[in-house]
Amino acid sequence: TGLRKNAMVAIHHELNRLAGPGSSNWINQVRRRSSLLSSRIKKEDGYSEEEMSYVKQGEDALQKAIKILSEQDGWTIETVAANGDKVLSKVLPDIGKVFKLEVM
Repeated sequence: TGLRKNAMVAIHHELNRLAGPGSSNWINQVRRRSSLLSSRIKKEDGYSEEEMSYVKQGEDALQKAIKILSEQDGWTIETVAANGDKVLSKVLPDIGKVFKLEVM
């Protein structure tokens, strides 16, 4: 449990550093950085069509995850820690139950 919390704190601090002020700016940072990475990969030679299809699948999965996390409606609070951290869940068709951690 302590290791998980330390990992989440580290991720949270890194996302805040990348995004700057504002609670949802990190999502835009991830989108921008993933599209920059994608454009770099597409420009480089030596990747097979199969490898590029894996890159595309990864990009699609990342964008879908970002879209799910960006949605504000439909989340149910599972638990709230004493420090205000929340675990929320949402049931999505064709995916199942997904969880989101919100930390301050």
